[in-house]
Amino acid sequence: MKNKILLLSIGLLILVSLMLGACSPKVKCADGSSVASVEQCPEYILAMKAAQKAQDSLNDLTDQSAQAIDDAQKQVEDLQQTQETPQAQQAQETKQTPQTQETTDEKTEAKAEDSRVQAILEKHNSQPIKGYSFLYAPLPENIAKNDYKYYGDKVLVMPGAMNKFNADSRVDNIYLDLASKTARGFCMSNQLSICSVKGEERPVNFNDWFVKSPIDWLSQPGLEQATIKGDKQFQNFDVDILRFKYEGKYYEYLITKFWGVPLRIGIYSDPDYTNLIGGAEYRHMGINGVKASEVEPPVNQ
Repeated sequence: MKNKILLLSIGLLILVSLMLGACSPKVKCADGSSVASVEQCPEYILAMKAAQKAQDSLNDLTDQSAQAIDDAQKQVEDLQQTQETPQAQQAQETKQTPQTQETTDEKTEAKAEDSRVQAILEKHNSQPIKGYSFLYAPLPENIAKNDYKYYGDKVLVMPGAMNKFNADSRVDNIYLDLASKTARGFCMSNQLSICSVKGEERPVNFNDWFVKSPIDWLSQPGLEQATIKGDKQFQNFDVDILRFKYEGKYYEYLITKFWGVPLRIGIYSDPDYTNLIGGAEYRHMGINGVKASEVEPPVNQ
């Protein structure tokens, strides 16, 4: 269509030019007027305008066609990209997903582990523990020494071995006040071979009888970073096994599942937990079997 318009305009222009070119020396236009040159004839001017309009129309058509082609090509490219994207994304996900998923799983697992450890460490706070008793055995010697009864911040210590004392200096009941860090010692036996004077108060030193309690060990720095290494039975209790490293030493806790109270704390020098260098074991643990009156010093003494 555009080619026909162009040819028609050109033919009309040639025809007018031939008609006007025949007039000399003055050019007579189709409307009867005489002019100096053909370019001044109205019909020539109209023909030129028509030719220019035809050219403009052709240019517009060309531009529209080029734009249509560009639009069509872009649509094809977009369609191809849309079709290729899932495959490209899948390939990218296949390449990155294992590492990303592994990192996510590790973080999720670490959070879950932290939550389980925190629940174990806080369990004793949710239990109605008013008092407890145990036979204390320091590690690594692991030799039972004294019996302890706790009720609040008061403690009764009953020495297990008294052969280093004589009847005049022996104490068989030591009362500790954890708040004031004071101690009072008494000899309460009816046997004169043990107590020369029954009920007599005798001087004792707080630090000689104070030991770190099971609950005290729950404040050990680094414990919050512990990992759970399983569970087992220990001293007829079901216990969780927690391990962690702190300041170059390796700690292992055995904590009762129900009460959340440690029964054994082992401190090791090696990551294989074979060389025991410290800690404590609490034997014959009794929970809520201690009365407040049992940890109070004798009255009027």
